[in-house]
Amino acid sequence: MDLVICLLFVAYLFPFAVAARYEHERLGRILVANLVFGGTAIGWLAVLGWARTRRCGRPSRSCTATCGALPPQVTACTPAPPPGTTGPVTWSFSGALAPGASGTVTYSVTIVPP
Repeated sequence: MDLVICLLFVAYLFPFAVAARYEHERLGRILVANLVFGGTAIGWLAVLGWARTRRCGRPSRSCTATCGALPPQVTACTPAPPPGTTGPVTWSFSGALAPGASGTVTYSVTIVPP
């Protein structure tokens, strides 16, 4: 019986363990949310989903951002940070679209876990 209670407690705190593994920047808030809402299946799943989100800016991981196809009116796309470094991901575009025109830009972000 004690083993079952221990296993249930470990399962209950699993989202917090995932957040700790990913070095989540909101670790304390995830623990509180896990304790408050983890008693319901929806709350537990929501906290688990939150725990699995990661940012590129953490020291132990890097990310790569790339630009894909650009419409003809957009002349350049510059992602930051440079590949293999850390920091928030941003894209800068050069060029202009005519009033009322639209274009599609594709981009990709790859986060490399620690």
